[in-house]
Amino acid sequence: MKDLSDRAGELVLLGTGSLGEEATVAYAAEVDQLIEQAVRVGNGKLRNDFLFGGTVLDSEPFAVTRGADGNVDSVAYAGNTDKRVMALSEGSSMKLGTTGATNESRGDFINMLVTLREALVNKDRPLLDTAITGLEAGEDALVEAIGTTGVSEMRIEVSKSQLARRGDEIERLVSAEAAADLPSIVVKLSQATTAYEAALASASRILNMSILDYLR
Repeated sequence: MKDLSDRAGELVLLGTGSLGEEATVAYAAEVDQLIEQAVRVGNGKLRNDFLFGGTVLDSEPFAVTRGADGNVDSVAYAGNTDKRVMALSEGSSMKLGTTGATNESRGDFINMLVTLREALVNKDRPLLDTAITGLEAGEDALVEAIGTTGVSEMRIEVSKSQLARRGDEIERLVSAEAAADLPSIVVKLSQATTAYEAALASASRILNMSILDYLR
């Protein structure tokens, strides 16, 4: 989404200049492609879950309204403001995903792209100024979301490393316990083997004795 915002910013600068009809049509068409791509990203999935609808995972978070020409006229956020919770350990958890306000700002960003497209098509400078202001706000929201996501990823990585170290320590302790108990196990096994061999020898002698041995 940040790449889309960057390109939209470039097109805004181009749009503030003196454009011919052919250039205006070309730039408007490119903005329309950015809009479609932004919608796809906004309604993106990870496995089977929608990413940007809060805890609404089974329906598209951005409802799209299209005009008679098939182009996007507007989008509306259809998710909620809740965040999913992921357990990091038995005593720690964290909330996943972006906030409801951030998700709604994605919808605002897409709608500002629509405004930019219309400003270019109609060569409407006041409308272009509106698009510039809206896209700048959308850029700020995206940067903030990227920073927040980075912090969450760092926390997950730290927790992952801690769990890995904890697992290694548990494995070491188990191995040490088993190694410490091994001599005792060997002694007990040796004692049992000796007793078993003595029992076999006694049984063999008994079986080899005849009535004459008793009569002696």
